[in-house]
Amino acid sequence: MPVALVGSPAARRVHGFSSGADLALLGAGLEAAEDLVEALTATGTRPPVPVSGLGELAALAAARDDVPLVVASGALRIAEPALLDLLDRPGTTTAALLADPYSVEMPQQIDGIEDAALVRVGRDGAAIESAGSAVHSVLRPNRVSVGALRVAAQDRAEAATIWTAAADTVDRDLGGVDLFDLALVALVRGGLAVSEVRAGYFGWRRGAVRQPGSRGSAWQQRLRTASRGGDGFFSAMAVRPLSRRGTAVGLRHDWSPNALTLVSLAVGLLTAGLIWSGQHWAWVVAAFTLQLALVVDCMDGEIARFTRRFSTLGAWLDGVGDRIKEYAVFAALAVVASRQGDDSGWLLAIIAMTVVTARHLEDQSFNDQLAPTKISRPVLLDLAQRDEGTGGPTTMVRPSRSAAVRFWLKKIVHVPIAERYLILSVGLLTFRPVWVLAATILFSGLALIWTQGGRTVMGILRPQTLPAPDPNLAPASLRDQLDLGPLARAAGRRLRLPFVPGLLAAVLAWLVVIAAICLGWFWVALVGAVGGAACCGMACSPPVNSRWAWQALPLVWFVEAAVVVALLCQAPVGGWVFGYLAVIAYRRYDLIYSIKLAGASPSRRTTLLGGGFDGRVVALTLLLTLSQLLGIDPERSVPIALGVGAGYCALIYLAESVRQWRPKPSVSGKRT
Repeated sequence: MPVALVGSPAARRVHGFSSGADLALLGAGLEAAEDLVEALTATGTRPPVPVSGLGELAALAAARDDVPLVVASGALRIAEPALLDLLDRPGTTTAALLADPYSVEMPQQIDGIEDAALVRVGRDGAAIESAGSAVHSVLRPNRVSVGALRVAAQDRAEAATIWTAAADTVDRDLGGVDLFDLALVALVRGGLAVSEVRAGYFGWRRGAVRQPGSRGSAWQQRLRTASRGGDGFFSAMAVRPLSRRGTAVGLRHDWSPNALTLVSLAVGLLTAGLIWSGQHWAWVVAAFTLQLALVVDCMDGEIARFTRRFSTLGAWLDGVGDRIKEYAVFAALAVVASRQGDDSGWLLAIIAMTVVTARHLEDQSFNDQLAPTKISRPVLLDLAQRDEGTGGPTTMVRPSRSAAVRFWLKKIVHVPIAERYLILSVGLLTFRPVWVLAATILFSGLALIWTQGGRTVMGILRPQTLPAPDPNLAPASLRDQLDLGPLARAAGRRLRLPFVPGLLAAVLAWLVVIAAICLGWFWVALVGAVGGAACCGMACSPPVNSRWAWQALPLVWFVEAAVVVALLCQAPVGGWVFGYLAVIAYRRYDLIYSIKLAGASPSRRTTLLGGGFDGRVVALTLLLTLSQLLGIDPERSVPIALGVGAGYCALIYLAESVRQWRPKPSVSGKRT
C-alpha cells in the first residue's frame, strides 16, 4: 500500500543538518534493523557501524569531531518523518528523542510502558536530568526514551571520554542491559547536557514498548505533530484542527511561513476595516474574518515546524503581527463608538490595549524571574550506582482527571489570544462597539487580576516560592525590558535605593504627575516626572535582588499609559492617545522579542535617542510646559505633543527593528 504523503517534495526534503554524520547501531545486526537503517540514512548519515559495547562506541565518537554522531538502538522501529526534528532541524545540539505519554495537553498512548526506559526532563524542558535503564531507577520520571540520540560534533570528544570511563563498569557489572539505555545514562550522569526532542504523535516500537501514534501515515503524523502545544483551550479544540487542514494545502503549494504571517496580518487589518465601516453585514463578516486571521496565523508556525524553516524575522513578525491586528480592531471599535456619539469609545479602547499589554508584560517578567529556579540540572552519579536516591516515585504517574480539568480551566482563565479573539468575534455579533470593548476589558482584566494578584498573594504567604532574581542573569534583562533611558540610568549610577521603597517613591512622584496634568499644572508635572525617573532608576539599578522585581515591568507600563491618558482631562484627544500608546506598546513587545528570541539588548543609540520610558514621560511633560508658556490652548498643544512624540518614537523604534530583525538564520524556531 502506498504511503500517504503530505506536502510537496520540497516540503518533505531533508536539509542536511546531519549530512555525513557517523551512525552507530547498538545491540542488533544490520539485517535485523534494515528499516531503521533506511530511515536514518535518509537524513544524510553515513552507513551504520554496528556497536556491541561502550568501548567501541567511545572509539567511534573519538574518531572525528567535525560531524555529529547519531546513536540508535537496533531494536527501534521508526519512520523517517519522526526522526527529522532530531536529525534535520537547525540548532539541534546533543539531544535524545523522548516520548511524553502522560502529557495532559498532548497525551500519547504507549503500550508496554512498564518495560520502557524512563527519563526525567527538567522543569524548563531544556535537558535530561536523569535517565534510566532496566537496572537504573529515575525519581519522578516524566518521559520515555525512544531509542535515538544525536551527539553534536563539538560534544563528541566529551561523550567519548564519558563512555570510555563507563565501559569498564558496564563490562563488569551491567552485562545484558540494553546498550542504548546505558549509553544515554552514562552521558547524563557524566554531565553532558542532553536536550529533549519530543516524539510527538508518531508511531514507533522498541522491543515490547510501542507507541501507536495518531491515525494515518508517518507524514500525516508529522502534520499532526506540527501543531504545537501551549495553546489555550479554544485554540487546541477548534482553531488547530482547522489550521491543519489549511497547512496541508499550504505544504502542497510550498507556501512561505512569513508570507502566511503577512496574509494573517492583512486579514486582521481587513477585519478592522470592516468594523470601521459600521455596517451590520460587515460586522458579521468581520466576526468570521477575525477567526480566519487566527487560523492563518497558526498555519505559518505549522508550516515552519513541518519544513523546519525558521528565522528570527518570522518569529518577530508573528508576535508583533498579533498585536497589530488586535489593536487595530480596538481602534476600529472606538471609531464606530465615537461616530455613534459615545465618548467612552476611545477610553475603553485605550484601557483594553493597556490591560492586554500589561497581562503579557507581567507574565513575561514573572517567568523571567523564575527561570533560573527551573534550570535543568543533570544528576551526576557513577554508572555503577543503580538508584538515583529516595524521595519520589520511580514510575510514571498518570495525571488524574481533575488535574486535566484544572489544567484546561487555568488555560481558559488566562484568556490567551484565541479566547480573546473569540470574545471579540462573539461581541461583534451584538453590533455594540462599547459592549465588545467592555467584554475584552472584563475578561482580560480578570486574567490580569488572577495572575498578578495570585502571584502577589503567593509571594506574601509563601516567600520561598518567589525567589529574588539571579544577580548574574536578571538585572540587565529587567533594566532593558523596563526601557530605562539615560536619565534613570544616570541616577542609578549615582545612588541606589532599596527596590520596594524606591519604586514606591517613584509611584508617588508619578501620581503627582498624573494629578498635575489633570489640573493643568504642567510645571509640577515636569518636576514630578524628573523625580519619578530618578527614583525608578535608583530602585532598578543592577543588581536588583527583590523578589518583587517582576512587578516593575507592568507597573511602568501602567504608569506611562496613565500619564498619557491624563491628557484627556485637557482635550478630547482619545485617538491621539491611543496612537501614541500603540507606538509605546510596540516598543515594549519589540524589546521582549529582542531579548527572548535574539538575545539582544537595545542599542545605546536607540536608548539615547528614544530616551527610554523615563525620557518619554519627561519629554511629554516638557512639551506641555513649553506650550503653556507660549500660551497655546491645550486642545491645540496636546494633539501636537502626542503627534510629534508618536512620530518621533515610531521613527526611532522602527529603525531599531529594521536593524535587529533583518532576515538572518535562527535556531529558535518559535512560532505561533
